[in-house]
Amino acid sequence: MKTALLFSLGLNLLIVMGLCGFVWKKGGFDYLHSKYTEHFVSSPYSPPDSPFHESTYYRALVSQFDQLPVDSSSVLFVGDSHVERGRWGEFLPVPVLNRGIGGETTADLLHRTDQLTRGAPKAIVLLTGANDARLGKSAEEILTNYDNLLGTLRTNSPSTALIVLTIPRFGSGLPNSRAVNTVLNTVNEELSPLAQKHDATVVDVAPALEGPNGAPLNFDYTFDHVHLNGAGYQVVADQLRPLLTPTQNTVAASRTQ
Repeated sequence: MKTALLFSLGLNLLIVMGLCGFVWKKGGFDYLHSKYTEHFVSSPYSPPDSPFHESTYYRALVSQFDQLPVDSSSVLFVGDSHVERGRWGEFLPVPVLNRGIGGETTADLLHRTDQLTRGAPKAIVLLTGANDARLGKSAEEILTNYDNLLGTLRTNSPSTALIVLTIPRFGSGLPNSRAVNTVLNTVNEELSPLAQKHDATVVDVAPALEGPNGAPLNFDYTFDHVHLNGAGYQVVADQLRPLLTPTQNTVAASRTQ
């Protein structure tokens, strides 16, 4: 009986180790979070195949943003989990309103442009598109959404400075990173022409986040091959700082950096 118990414990340990290895290869905690969101956030409160912007998680955040004031002195950071997780107001010398929503795509973001431009904010800093690529969207689809997004923001608020960050690439340790990064490279290359079209500024942060020997994302700047850690956010903030000045929250007038 003792031998059977030891065998059972050993088998269970192997199963647990195998599951842990599987989850780690898929992205660790963020993989678990995405599966939780897929099964418990989108459903049953919204249909499983419905867009993310119809989920309770998304609508709960947007409803909070609806209640919060925005005026002509505001600097908004908008986008996906890269934005949501950042403590931008502490990294940068200006007050920041964080309007990031983890999991958001460019298509989702198009549904809340009116909210973003309410109050004609001083500046909108935009970082989005990684989730599109992760979900298999083409560069053409992402760029079309960017074009519509920048055009709508510019039309709704002509005085707002629009700052677009290039999208950090996925680390090579993530499954399918090569295909995702191919899409992101194309999008990043085409952001400058779109920015010029809509009188926006591009800040090319992606190269500053690269690792040695051409690695798409320096592992010193991430814990999971996707999201930035403190050092990674510091790199992005350093790239942004010349455009955001503390005096009256002004934004430097420059189209590209």
